[in-house]
Amino acid sequence: NNDDLEGADGNCRQAYVGMDEFASGYELGVRMIEAFDLKEGDMVFNPREIPEASFAVARGGGIEKAMSEKGIKVETVRAGLDPAEAQNIIAQFLIANPDVKALFGTGSVTSTVGAGAIRDAGVDIPFGGFDLAVEIVNAVESGAMFATMDQQPYLQGYYPIAQIALAAKYGLTPTDIDTGQGAFLDQSRISAVKELIGTYR
Repeated sequence: NNDDLEGADGNCRQAYVGMDEFASGYELGVRMIEAFDLKEGDMVFNPREIPEASFAVARGGGIEKAMSEKGIKVETVRAGLDPAEAQNIIAQFLIANPDVKALFGTGSVTSTVGAGAIRDAGVDIPFGGFDLAVEIVNAVESGAMFATMDQQPYLQGYYPIAQIALAAKYGLTPTDIDTGQGAFLDQSRISAVKELIGTYR
């Protein structure tokens, strides 16, 4: 569910079914700039579980593009995949850099622990991220997290099988499907998915 960074030119896939991760990172960045009046000269923090992984490069790249258009600096570190360690790394960075104006999670780990890291650091900054988990939904619902970008993994499992079946039966050509389009979930939309976590969402 993560495309090659070069898209169809980078591998031999027939189609990609998943979030346009760069576009989603850019959308999240733009929305947070507008919602929290981030401006030129500000610094934001975007920790990444595995900085060289394609999802982190793409999502983080979209965030960086949105920030660079406004002259906002983006700092990043390797947070790792262990939630407790990632929360500590994020909190320590925020303590050491009190001028950070916003936090961006890049994947499910940093997005799950971001609100806790902000609390641990004793700061009050906006936070946005990616994916869905009970902790993420609760954070958005409570206002501790501004929003999350949902890649809709149910669709990522369903559509490829449907396309394979249609290709085998009718010779229909598989096509790219952006499962993250319009999947911005803030406090006004998050309750619709809460009961579906772990099943269809």
